[in-house]
Amino acid sequence: MKTKILSVIIVFIVTLCSHLVKGQDSYELLSNYYSMFSEIAVENDFLLNKGFIDPNHLQNAKIIEHSTTDFVITNPQDWRHIYEKVRLSEVNQQSILAPINTFWDISTIDSKNNTNIPIGMIDIEGKFLHPDLIEDHFDSDEGKIKSTAPFETIRIFSISNLQETAYSGQVTFSIDPNLYFSNSPNQIEHLEIDFDDGNGYQEFDLTHTQIPISYQSKGSKNLIFKVFTNSDTLISYSIIDIKVLEYLPPTFARTIFPNTQNNARINATISGGQYEVHLGCDNKLDKPVILVEGFDPLKVRQPGDLIEKYRDIGVWDNLSASGYDLVALKFNNNHDFIQNNAGVLKSLIDEINQDKEGHFENIIIGESMGGLVTRVALAELEADGIDHETGLYISYDSPHKGANIPLALQHFGHDALDITFIEVISFLLKVCRYTKLWGFLLDGAVDGVDDARDIVNSNNSNAARQMLIRHRNFPNEMNPDFLSFQTFLNNTGYPSTSRNIALINGSNNANQQWDDTGNNLSDLGESMVDEQIGCRCCGFKINLNMWVSSVNTSAKVSDIEIRVQAPLPCTQIETTNKNGYGTFDDKPWDISPGGFTSEDIDVWLLGLDEYFRFSFVPTVSSIDLDQTLIDGTNGTFYYNENGIANRSKLSIIQNNQTPFDDLYSDFFNSNHINGESFINSNGNEEALVSVLEIIEEQEIMHENMFLQNKTIQSGWNRGFEANRSITAGNNINPENWTTINPDRPSSEDIKIIDAGDFIIESGANVNFTASDEIVLRPGFHAAAGATFTAKIAPSSGSCNQPNGRISSASNGYNRTMPLPNIAISKKDKQVTFAVTNYSNSADDISYQWTLRGEDVELYSTENTFEAQSLNSGQYSITATINNSRSRSKVFQVLSENYQTDIDNKVSDFNSTLNQVIYPNPSSGELRMQLHVGVDTELRISIVNLKGQEIKILMNEFRNMGEYDEVFDVSDLREGIYIVQIQAQGKKITGKLIIQ
Repeated sequence: MKTKILSVIIVFIVTLCSHLVKGQDSYELLSNYYSMFSEIAVENDFLLNKGFIDPNHLQNAKIIEHSTTDFVITNPQDWRHIYEKVRLSEVNQQSILAPINTFWDISTIDSKNNTNIPIGMIDIEGKFLHPDLIEDHFDSDEGKIKSTAPFETIRIFSISNLQETAYSGQVTFSIDPNLYFSNSPNQIEHLEIDFDDGNGYQEFDLTHTQIPISYQSKGSKNLIFKVFTNSDTLISYSIIDIKVLEYLPPTFARTIFPNTQNNARINATISGGQYEVHLGCDNKLDKPVILVEGFDPLKVRQPGDLIEKYRDIGVWDNLSASGYDLVALKFNNNHDFIQNNAGVLKSLIDEINQDKEGHFENIIIGESMGGLVTRVALAELEADGIDHETGLYISYDSPHKGANIPLALQHFGHDALDITFIEVISFLLKVCRYTKLWGFLLDGAVDGVDDARDIVNSNNSNAARQMLIRHRNFPNEMNPDFLSFQTFLNNTGYPSTSRNIALINGSNNANQQWDDTGNNLSDLGESMVDEQIGCRCCGFKINLNMWVSSVNTSAKVSDIEIRVQAPLPCTQIETTNKNGYGTFDDKPWDISPGGFTSEDIDVWLLGLDEYFRFSFVPTVSSIDLDQTLIDGTNGTFYYNENGIANRSKLSIIQNNQTPFDDLYSDFFNSNHINGESFINSNGNEEALVSVLEIIEEQEIMHENMFLQNKTIQSGWNRGFEANRSITAGNNINPENWTTINPDRPSSEDIKIIDAGDFIIESGANVNFTASDEIVLRPGFHAAAGATFTAKIAPSSGSCNQPNGRISSASNGYNRTMPLPNIAISKKDKQVTFAVTNYSNSADDISYQWTLRGEDVELYSTENTFEAQSLNSGQYSITATINNSRSRSKVFQVLSENYQTDIDNKVSDFNSTLNQVIYPNPSSGELRMQLHVGVDTELRISIVNLKGQEIKILMNEFRNMGEYDEVFDVSDLREGIYIVQIQAQGKKITGKLIIQ
């Protein structure tokens, strides 16, 4: 018998290696697992063990029949994943579920211009044998599962919109009977849907139906689907994210190609670009603000996406009302060498300068990589003696000294894509989405393997290799492509005729990266991800690990191990073991201060053991700190406003330790180029001021313009316009710009500019236009041969008042406020909501909160809103500021009645043990009803998600009988744990949530 088994194992290994070499689909490697179930006949045609090999994957779709409190929570991507798993479970692979693309074109659904969103429905009953029972019900002679095994009937139910985002507030949802998949004997009587549009539930039947919905605010919307059958009611939740309420078409759009003059060209062919122009309220191109895109891993960003960000935060409305024009540039080959795309921008600058009316100086905002492109383009134009007519260059969290992606992520992404196993790819999709890999705020979901592959492969693009400090191709040294590009940047320098400022997302107080639970990532080399998928008795077991890069050592940073089942149950053979290593110097890039990449979401929805942040653009890189300081002791933490001598921005600028004229930053690290950066005094919410609001006032100066330390060179033509006043001279900045908050000693919000004269050289032509006053103070010089004119008249671009007239400061210009950012915190049964980008002490700010869920709607006008005793379910919270600016966010509540561990209950444990745990989630007390079928030693413990036993609840002998036990778990921190019950060498596990 042993010889027979050994020969079978050898044959299996040979077959497995053959499959790996041939690149077979991963599920073919599970032939031994599937063969165990080949003799099982199921009356409903679905054997769920074939698709849901890991029982935990049933959790998102399993429904308790006839329960009035049970529900499922899904989203378009998870729905598709459930669909494919159910399809794999179909015994005969015949009729009910066809390949997913048979019914709709995913590429059409995911188009940004598509607002017709189909709804998919799954209601499938199948049989499932819990893996814990496989070993006890395996016939070793036949190599099959016994027909008497206690298969459980499980109902899989899920309804979802099949598109995750919409780029219009006017959305049409469609019900299509072809997208309803069911083998249930229960007939649907009707369907009710609450689209979270304020109109409550609407009733529909399962016929072809188009449902137009109008949303009045941006953000996430809580979709509630309620199905009424002849025997029960089922509830499924989903989310749709409304990105744009109203599409803003450009005034015109054009393509742009580089000029033949491009002294930094890497190769002979440059792809060019596309740009959109959105004219200001005066409907003429005269005050250009050029937005230059950053790195785009999927190459899907459109010029309009850049515009939308500045609409969200109110900047576009404010500038447009003063006649400014937004010009958004997208590169045809975003992954090209940075020098090549600098050539594209140079052509755009030339074209804009030729087309614009007048000679108002350009403003250029280069986001992330776009800041490098802008720097190179402007510096090269000056080197060629060309007037680029740019007065203000804003580098927006740009990696002048390089970008950082942990080697762990780089290795993991590459290795995961080298594996066809669908479970690993699914996990990679989550990593791409929820770490916002590559620092790009992805517009919509990463929907499939191709997207994940494109993101990971972008890591090897020319632009990425120029920016990345460390690259997986060079695990033991700094990236030579980065070093070469640094040499080029040092030789090219910065533009000298523009004012150059850096807007950064990294902390200015040397705060390193924190995780979202508030635990400081102080331990280099600690685990970022420790994920286990499958189990010993499942068809596979996968271990996924990633670690924070260490310093001054060589270390493993990533690990992917896959085991698939051998001929015998609960025995597995390793098929994959991929490791990533690196050798590190003394620079802790992963945890250094810097703009990070992550998204704030609930951990249990993400499906990761923990979620993590890393420094994507370190602070010292975004301010281009002197390299000798970075190389010094603790150099990545050098910039520090917190009272440390010689490390404030004032000191750094005055000592020429940065090439920038000014730095705008925050006490905290924030999300890379998210448009929501703040000046925030040591975490004091009362001092909250938007960085972009300060830049509008102090740098763009569309209301009151102050001109000093500036020379208009011979041959230049310049026009300066302000809605109210222009003042020119030496050291003429107003007092309130010297310190926005006079109670603060910090220099972080002081505008730094040298006290130089405003000079118009001979041969230059300058015009000032303002509606209220023009003041020439000492230090204003117009040389003989210069032409200077001044007019008191409405500026040519101003149109935010009738006839272009700006009234007095007290009742004139009305700033458009940013959309509210909503923070949600949960404790026990209380959920608290707060807006984080407005000061609670402001007298002129009004709040309106609306909380919606199934059969509930709550309101509040307080600046902080608290909701208590919410039932289990999914909700949306909408915050409206001053009755005009609204945003919504979706959250979940898991109350005592919600059983999160249903899928882990085993209906038959050799008649030894059954258990029910409640409340779950728990806030302090855990009750357990136990049925013990035989006299036995009983051990009950709490295990963390790393598999470590952290608390023993019971370890004693129990006679056969019924028990009702109460345990104190108040000492456990908030999070997800495993309850582990062991008896007679076997165990049951169930998920426990502590809130």
